[in-house]
Formats: sequence, structure tokens, C-alpha cells
Amino acid sequence: MEAAITAIVQGMEQKHVNDPTVPYDLDRIVTMILSDLPQAIKAINNLDQNTLEWIASRFEEISYKAQHKEFVMCLEGLRVKFPNSAILKQDVLEGVEAYYGETE
Repeated sequence: MEAAITAIVQGMEQKHVNDPTVPYDLDRIVTMILSDLPQAIKAINNLDQNTLEWIASRFEEISYKAQHKEFVMCLEGLRVKFPNSAILKQDVLEGVEAYYGETE
């Protein structure tokens, strides 16, 4: 899954910022993550900061749909791993807030 996400993001990086297919690419990543959350968590933990910043805008959607405690804990770990990324800080916060379960 890690390689697939990275490949999709690399393709997105080659497109124009307003390319109408970018949301489709992000939807593919969301579907992939939701299809196997345990594997997705492992993949997300291994992705580099740049790749994570490309997909971070969808963390809220994934968290809301999945309601998966371990996914939220993974997101919180990204805040610690990449403390200087303003993009991740905001998108991770939104992802955590979309989870309604107990985190303790």
C-alpha cells in the first residue's frame, strides 16, 4: 500500500495544481486506506513528509468514515514525527476531531 500511495502522489506532483483529476487521485487513496486500515496505518507511518502533506487533506474524511481508534492514534503520531509541518498539524487536528470514540 505504501508504494501505491507514493506512486499516486508522484503522479499528482506532475500535474498542474488545478488539474481536475487530482481529486480523483485523492479519492483512490482514500478508498485504498479505508479498504485495509491496519495495512494503511503501517503505510502511513512509513511515508515521508511530502507524501503525507499531499494526502493530509483527506485525513478528516477517512477518520470520520472509519471511526478507527488506531488510525487516530497514527495521526497523532504524525504530529510528533513532523512537528514543523503546518499542513500536517492542521489536517491531523481535523482528522482527530472527526473521531467520536474514546482515545484513552
